[in-house]
Amino acid sequence: MKYYKTDSRKISFVEYWHISPRFFLFAWLNKFIGRQVNLMRGMPEPRPLTERIVGADAVPADILHRLNHGVSDLRQAGFDQFWYYTTKGSLTGGVGYGVEGLHSTRRILAKVIYVHYKNRERFLIALTSGFRDGTVFSTTNKKRDFTPPPKHIVQRKRGADATTLIELHQRKLNKLSARTPVEMFNGFGDVAAFEDKILRASYDDKIRRGIWVEMNDEEIHALRAKMNGTLAPPPPVPQPR
Repeated sequence: MKYYKTDSRKISFVEYWHISPRFFLFAWLNKFIGRQVNLMRGMPEPRPLTERIVGADAVPADILHRLNHGVSDLRQAGFDQFWYYTTKGSLTGGVGYGVEGLHSTRRILAKVIYVHYKNRERFLIALTSGFRDGTVFSTTNKKRDFTPPPKHIVQRKRGADATTLIELHQRKLNKLSARTPVEMFNGFGDVAAFEDKILRASYDDKIRRGIWVEMNDEEIHALRAKMNGTLAPPPPVPQPR
């Protein structure tokens, strides 16, 4: 399996500002002089969604409770099929679980994601639709970070709940679909193929730009040795109010 590390020198100034305004000057200075900053490493190459599917009983109870709060909101918004999944093979030291949902119209996918990395944890929601011309349209409550790949349209409302996001997504989807036919997802096979495609596009774009660089065997071995026996369980997940 291939693993990737981040080359901080290839991240743009605008992306640094979006990722962390607080440390923007520090990042800007290091980029300007060409100094590498030790950022995330150990990201595994994309694996098919079918290989990452797990049963709900495989998700830690506190994380499952948080994910299911998002699932409940999505059910009320018309999503009627759900699949739990996790990250596999990662050497980042982080923890990640999610739920993939399919809307009853078969035009919209949803992801409810919990991620814990070092001392940070995030609970995110993203809605996605595809178009026959290859355009991908997403609506999310995630803050802006890396520039999306070509033909990926993203609208954001930080902190928004699922109900707000689905309203925003459907409103713009209706406008976009007046010009280009929307892809239909007729079950899990279509969902998995589409998710695999957009995940691969995200990786390929970062690799093409030099942001993610493949690690060699010595680096992977050293990272595994460093991680061995050092991973602690994530802190308790705050319960939804």
